[in-house]
This record gives sequence, structure tokens and C-alpha cells, in this order.
Amino acid sequence: MNPNYNEILKQIMDFKQEGIRTLISGLLVKLIIGLFFAWPILQSYHEILIGYKDLNHQYILYISYALMILIMNLFIPHTDFFLKKLGPQTLICLFVCLIGMSFMLIAIFDQNWVIHLLLQLFIIAPSVGILYSTPFLISWRYFVKQKQHLNSMFQIFIGQGAFLALRIFESNQANQLKLYFDNEQYFCGECFNLQTRQSLRSLTIWVFILGIVAALLVKQLDGDLADSVVDYDLLAFVHLDLKQQQDSRYSQDESHQSLDQSITFTQSLSTKPFQIMSILVVSSSLLPYLIFCQYQRIQSALGISYTQSNISFLISILLYGFMRQVYNYFISDWPYKLVVKGLVQMNMLLILIFIASLWFHNPLLINILCSIYVVSIALLFSVISNSIPKIFGSMASQGVFSFMLTLMGLSAVISNSISYFFPQETIKNMLFYFSIIVFFCQMVVYRIAN
Repeated sequence: MNPNYNEILKQIMDFKQEGIRTLISGLLVKLIIGLFFAWPILQSYHEILIGYKDLNHQYILYISYALMILIMNLFIPHTDFFLKKLGPQTLICLFVCLIGMSFMLIAIFDQNWVIHLLLQLFIIAPSVGILYSTPFLISWRYFVKQKQHLNSMFQIFIGQGAFLALRIFESNQANQLKLYFDNEQYFCGECFNLQTRQSLRSLTIWVFILGIVAALLVKQLDGDLADSVVDYDLLAFVHLDLKQQQDSRYSQDESHQSLDQSITFTQSLSTKPFQIMSILVVSSSLLPYLIFCQYQRIQSALGISYTQSNISFLISILLYGFMRQVYNYFISDWPYKLVVKGLVQMNMLLILIFIASLWFHNPLLINILCSIYVVSIALLFSVISNSIPKIFGSMASQGVFSFMLTLMGLSAVISNSISYFFPQETIKNMLFYFSIIVFFCQMVVYRIAN
């Protein structure tokens, strides 16, 4: 029986069109996720809205974004579970609606910081964590040979989403916020808060628009087809490349660095690569996450104007999005040991320059380095997500990846908690000594890696 070439061609074209729609849906979801990464700047508006300076529970609000990062990281590795249970369309609809409604409730209950905190920690952060890997999981099978570039494209749109959120707020409130930070007092408070509430409503509208379009574009898979999206034998959500995995198994250089593919997570805990990566993740997360979460507050304390700080954050968050692409082109093929050494050397050099800029009080250099530290978070995430499967194999990868993400979140909470107990006028000294401690931690990693 002759094959029906027209039918085969139609199936191929339908598959390609479905892939393009799914890709666009994933990009829109990443725009929504990008709103979360704009919070270090939006937090300034939020604190004025709830009257942060007059509250008695400042500590929990001070570290709220760090806690959100921790909770988000706890949920990222479990996206496949929710995707199997709900399907792509339902999952996107549900969690996008939760994020949008949370922004709306924050605008409505503008003076109730408890409701705000509950929404941030138990609705927004888990929803972002579950949605984070969804675009890749639902679209990789359409672009099997371009999976790494697919990840790069998705991360770029995270930066674009953060930029969108910042522009929504900046369009109304730049002048008022500048006076707030420069004079340490409220300026036209009720007018300012009215505009903040309006910006939150605008954010809600954008979330719903993007989410509805994303849900309509993606196909609601079910049964075996849904399982095929998420049952990727080497954990697709960790951003793997099958070809690189296969090559690394037979490469003589890599064979000396990789562990037995049958190793379990429990067995991996006692291995030297696990210990090196754990120390690397903690020492490489403490300072960057402190600067990222308290970006506006730190720069204000160091004498950097609001305008300069805001511009530098906009640039850094856009570069954050492109960091995955840079990693794929220049670093992804390096041996793991070389990647660790290179990352540690870069971190130590940055710390030394940062210490010098604090010592000589160079605002321009401090501003640039703060932006670089924000971008370095994306580099660290790329390193661990790409290296873990090569080193620990398919059985242990999920557990190791979850553990490293948890360490990153805990590092953010620890560094922000330490920062809280230092008055605004002593932040410079705190950063100086904190950087020295992190520098010695990096030296330990470098020594062990050798």
C-alpha cells in the first residue's frame, strides 16, 4: 500500500504550526514570570503603599522577597507533577489567574500588609515556581535539536517581562519615588498611593491578557501524549541536551569527572562533586541575592541616585535574560571542573573589585558591579542546571537539582536576614565585611576543586 504523502505532509505542517503556537504561548508565560523578577524595584512602591517605616513587623517584610525566591525554587522541580495532573491549558489558566488576582487584591487591600504577605508567599511565589518550567516542558518536543536555544529564548523573555512591569510603574511615579528616597519622607502620599494602586491594576490586566492568549494557543494534551511531554528520561525541566549527555558518557575527559549513571540522590550526598557544588552554590548566592533583593535600598544607602539605580537595574535585568544564550555559546561545552574554576575565579575577581569600590567609595563602579551581580544569578543557575545531569546521572539529577535550588533560596534568606540587622548608615561596612567572608568561601571551593 502506497503511503499517503499528502496526509503525511499535512501532519508535518500541523505539527510545526502546533509547535509555533506552543512556543508563543511559552514566551507569553515567561513574560508573566518576568513580572516577579521586577519586584526588587516594585518593592519600593509597595513599602510606601503599606507604610513600611511605621510598621512593627519590618523584618518579615524586609526578607519577604528572599522568602518568595526560596518558595519559588522549592516548586520549580515539581512542575511536571502539576502538568500531568492538570494539563498545559488548565495549568496556565489556573496559576496565571492566581497571580493576576493576587496583584488585584494587593491593590484593593492596600494597607493590610498581612494579606499582602500571604499573597506573596503562598500564591504568587508557588504559582511562579510551577509556571517557571512549563514553557520548556510543553514545547521541547517540537524543537528537539534546539532545546538549549529554546531555554535561552525563554530566559530572554523573563527579562522583557521584568522590563514591562518596571515601565508600567515608572510611567506614573518616577518623580514621587525619587523625592521619597532623597528626602526620607513621604511626598504627596495619597496621590502616590493612588497611582501605585492604579499601576497594580494595570499589572493585573496585563497578566490576564497574556495568560488568556497563552492558554488559548497551547493544546490541552491528555493521556499518553501528556505523559510524553513530561516523562523525559533525563529530566527535561533541568534544561538538558540529549546530545551533550550522550557525548559526555563516551568522552574520555568527561568520564573522569562523571559519576556512575545509576547513582541515587542519597548516594550522591557523600560524593566530592556534590560537596563542591553545594559550597559553590551557597558562596555564589549570598552576595548576589542580597544585592538583588535589596537593590534599591543598598544603592540608596551608598549614595547612588534613584534614577541611576533604576536605569542600571533595567539594564541588568535585560542582560539577565540574555545570560543563558551567552552560556550556551561560550561555556556549556567546557568540562565541569573548568566551569567551576572559571566561575570561582570570576567571583573572586568581582569581590575584590567590589571591596575596592566600597573602600574608595566609587559610586559608578559600585553601580556597575551591583548590575553584574544581578546577572551572575542567571549564570549560576545555568551552570548547575547544565552540569548536574552530566555529573550525577538521570537517577540523582532531580534530587540534586531540587537541593541546589533550595540552597540558593536559603542563601537569599540568610544574607537578607543578616542585612536587616544593620542600620541604613552601616550598609557600606556590612557589605565590605560580608564580601570578605564570601571571598574566603570562594577560596575554599577553588582549593577543593583543585
